[in-house]
Amino acid sequence: MIVYHGSNHDFEQARILPIKYPLDFGVGFYTTKYEQQAVNWALRKARRLRGQPYVYVYELQEKSGLNVAHFEAIDEAWLDFIVKHRGYSAYQKNTQGLYLKSTTHHNFDIVQGEVADDEVIDVVDGYLNNRYDLQEALKRLRYKKHNHQLVCSTEKSLQALILKERYVCSPSIG
Repeated sequence: MIVYHGSNHDFEQARILPIKYPLDFGVGFYTTKYEQQAVNWALRKARRLRGQPYVYVYELQEKSGLNVAHFEAIDEAWLDFIVKHRGYSAYQKNTQGLYLKSTTHHNFDIVQGEVADDEVIDVVDGYLNNRYDLQEALKRLRYKKHNHQLVCSTEKSLQALILKERYVCSPSIG
């Protein structure tokens, strides 16, 4: 499977770094099966955080022994997973204000499924703050634009990524 990573940094090897705020599937190296989505990520990161917009193209090798969670739809299981990780309960803040995986983090090497982007996260926030019950949140999520993410959450899963190409993208590409 080919996956893409968008970044504002030039690097040689994928790594799992601390994060500044909780993400959908926890701490990990985030990729997508959609090249345009990675281009958009790279352009947004370069604009916000400075640097060049890079897209990395990887082949994800199928390896036995990897514990994989695949959320095929936006459903109750996906929403519960997002809420757990976006709700800060799976993280501990270090002295630099970065979030690190705590012992309550999931046990998957790879997690893939839909992205809880800004539109989706508004509904998730409404669910977290009891503005929507489960059924209403799922109903609202059905009509949102969907994207894909695949997260390598362990060093073992990073070993399954083979870098094929890296390029600088421009706004005309995105």
